[in-house]
Amino acid sequence: FNIANHLPYDSWIHLPLPYPAFVRDNQMHHRFPQSNYSTLTSMCDRLFGTFRGYQSLSGAPTRPSVLDRPEALPSPWSIIGLAAFLTLAGVGVEVIPTGAMPALATTAKLAHSCLALGIVAGAV
Repeated sequence: FNIANHLPYDSWIHLPLPYPAFVRDNQMHHRFPQSNYSTLTSMCDRLFGTFRGYQSLSGAPTRPSVLDRPEALPSPWSIIGLAAFLTLAGVGVEVIPTGAMPALATTAKLAHSCLALGIVAGAV
C-alpha cells in the first residue's frame, strides 16, 4: 500500500485503519516535507500536529469525500476486502497441508469470523 500512495493520480484504496492515508496526503508530504509523514494512517500526524490537509496546486476547490463518512473511519469496502483476503488466506492454509478443500460450512464460518475481525479492526 505504500506504493499505492505514490501513484500519479488520487486513489481511495486504503487499509481498514483509523484515519486512513490516501495519495493526496502523500502528495502534500512531497510538497511540504515537514508534514504528513505516515503512509498508512494519518492518525499520528493528527495527534502530533504534522497533518496538513490537501490543497490543490491551482487553488481550485477540492473534490468532496467519495464516501459520506467521518475521516476517522475506514471505508466499508476496505473492511470487506480485508475479510475476503483473510478468508482466502485461511482456506489456503487449510488446503496446503491437507490437499483438500475444507467443507462449505467450515469456510462459511471462517468467512463470517474474518468479516467480524475486519469490522473490529476498522473500528479500533
